[in-house]
Amino acid sequence: MLIQPKRVDQVLGVHLHKVYNTARTDATTKLQRSDFIAISKLSQLVERGRAKALLLPAVREDLVAEKREALLSGKQPESKQIAAEIIKSALGMSE
Repeated sequence: MLIQPKRVDQVLGVHLHKVYNTARTDATTKLQRSDFIAISKLSQLVERGRAKALLLPAVREDLVAEKREALLSGKQPESKQIAAEIIKSALGMSE
């Protein structure tokens, strides 16, 4: 059974405004406050970076092709060279 909100007091015999010590309000009263949201500069910067990162390809085809050609031509990188490139890449120093 659905009870209309304005009839709860009558149907159940409970006067909620007395139980919770609240004042009755007119249903046509409009709220005078306005809600707003504030986003910090850091959050804006992070979101812009995230959006740009999502636009980048997952695999850089140009680098894959370059390294494939180097390997097929017999050019073998040394382990130190590979390690240096991994570190540069992680630090954002790669070209």
